[in-house]
Amino acid sequence: MKKRWFVPLLFAAAFYLGSCAGGASFNTIQGKEWKLVELRIDSPESSRDPINFDRMKLKSEGMDDIFILTFSTSAEVSGRAAPDTYTASYERGTGQSLSLKQVNITHSDRVIAPERLREAEYFTFLEKIDRWEFSQNKLELYSVSPDGKKAVLIFSVD
Repeated sequence: MKKRWFVPLLFAAAFYLGSCAGGASFNTIQGKEWKLVELRIDSPESSRDPINFDRMKLKSEGMDDIFILTFSTSAEVSGRAAPDTYTASYERGTGQSLSLKQVNITHSDRVIAPERLREAEYFTFLEKIDRWEFSQNKLELYSVSPDGKKAVLIFSVD
């Protein structure tokens, strides 16, 4: 009779431990250079397809250093858009919440807009980030498009 409770208890313990181990800590993403590989705008009526960044092609064109970011341990983020550099402070809330504050841009004279993403749009997405996730070795930053639709910026280390 005593063995009946063992199997359900084992499954319950496995489920509980599995649910606790699911999320990565924020320090997993800090100190690495993240490169934008995809932008998804979530809208059922939208005809806008995801924007995929072919990093090999960008590298061959001398533009591998665009749309990148790095989170420091001192609550700052820095990076390069296309082609301007930027810095900002970030705030982490509870759970996966995240926001960028005061994006400071160093403007250059060069203008490029690879892969259908304008630099101004990229900065708008950064300013509206509200949470982050780390899944399958990719950093996902959740934001809102300039027209109010949900958006996900997906970054990879390589």
